[in-house]
Amino acid sequence: MDLESLFIVGLYSAVALASGAFLVGFVSYTAVAVVRWFHKRQNIERIWGGLAGVLLHLVIFTLTFNRAYPEAKEFLERVIGRLF
Repeated sequence: MDLESLFIVGLYSAVALASGAFLVGFVSYTAVAVVRWFHKRQNIERIWGGLAGVLLHLVIFTLTFNRAYPEAKEFLERVIGRLF
């Protein structure tokens, strides 16, 4: 693996990591917004905003993780193979 492809895989991995973190955050934000909405029956816009964030980051995570995972797995297998 040359340096350019390593940089691209690293970039994809960083984007997948950030998007996955935001995805978890938006899922929890949406869950809290739904619970609050059931109690007060107001601010349904927060639920729609949370769902839009979940959808956006799910698409980004899906596109980047599928590209970065095989390369990262191969890299880790080579590193662990050298250690043991």
